[in-house]
Amino acid sequence: MTLFCGTFNLGDLKTDSNNTGSRLTVIFFNFLSETTGNGFIARDIEFQNMAGPQGAQAVALAIASDRAALYSCSISGYQDSLYAVSLRQFYCECDIYGTIDFIFGNAAAVIQTSNLILLQPADGAYNLILANGRTDPGAVVMESNIGDAIAPQGWIQWPGGSFSSISTLYFSEYVNTGLGASTYGRVNWPGFHNIEVIEAYKFTVDFIDGMGWLPDTGVPFLPGLGGPIAADYSLN
Repeated sequence: MTLFCGTFNLGDLKTDSNNTGSRLTVIFFNFLSETTGNGFIARDIEFQNMAGPQGAQAVALAIASDRAALYSCSISGYQDSLYAVSLRQFYCECDIYGTIDFIFGNAAAVIQTSNLILLQPADGAYNLILANGRTDPGAVVMESNIGDAIAPQGWIQWPGGSFSSISTLYFSEYVNTGLGASTYGRVNWPGFHNIEVIEAYKFTVDFIDGMGWLPDTGVPFLPGLGGPIAADYSLN
């Protein structure tokens, strides 16, 4: 475990952490791990919330740290696994598991070369990756392999939300591949876009001013669209 410039609260009571090979596993049953303070870095850590698919929110990891970087980590829960609370965050080569709204928050976050893995939801439920309950949610999926588990419409209105939010949200896709990547049949909303390369560049690490701070973390990253990963990870 490598932690810099922040607090790391492993929850309370029913918490167990154990070493499994080279990765530290942190297991939660009802509580969450929360990081605050700037410059948080985590490597080779597995965060799990063991609350099952039945029930409400069960956050595995909440981050409210500016310039946070996670490398080769696993974040696993069911509903609301990763709470990207605020500020600038970067994830590389991470596995993120969940069923409903399992990546959400108000952070400016970039996730690269990572896996978003859908778990079996509760009976009668369906999977949602992102939560779009605010009036102005934003998400961009680009240069990703999208499996056939994604419905053709791709996006869904927040249950019980205002119809006007589909005009104020910003959802877009760019050059994705895979059986679920076709944008034929996607939602016809004012806020949904198939973007071109100039627009896509805005959502590289430049979106989080990454060139100004990611090199100092040692975490590998793609500086632009496609191309090789920059830097090697070497934290001691």
